[in-house]
Amino acid sequence: MARQGPGGDRPGRRPRRRFGSRAQFIAMNRAVEVNRLKPVIDRVFSFDDAPGAYRYYASGRAFGKVVITLNADSREGHSLANTRSRPS
Repeated sequence: MARQGPGGDRPGRRPRRRFGSRAQFIAMNRAVEVNRLKPVIDRVFSFDDAPGAYRYYASGRAFGKVVITLNADSREGHSLANTRSRPS
């Protein structure tokens, strides 16, 4: 039996990913909207400090999302702990 690569029965291709159905996607988006869920943003880094953002994420200290912005008005290196979602 020939050894299969990362594409399974599709040599040289990426493995297929399985996602939920369209109905599940719509239901998830509705739940996010109804419950006013927001992502938890831990820190924001400028694009120029992307290596620092990756180091911070790899350190395991990140509580939420680590964001890398492309604009010059980023809140570089600032903690956004006060933006964490809390029940109303």
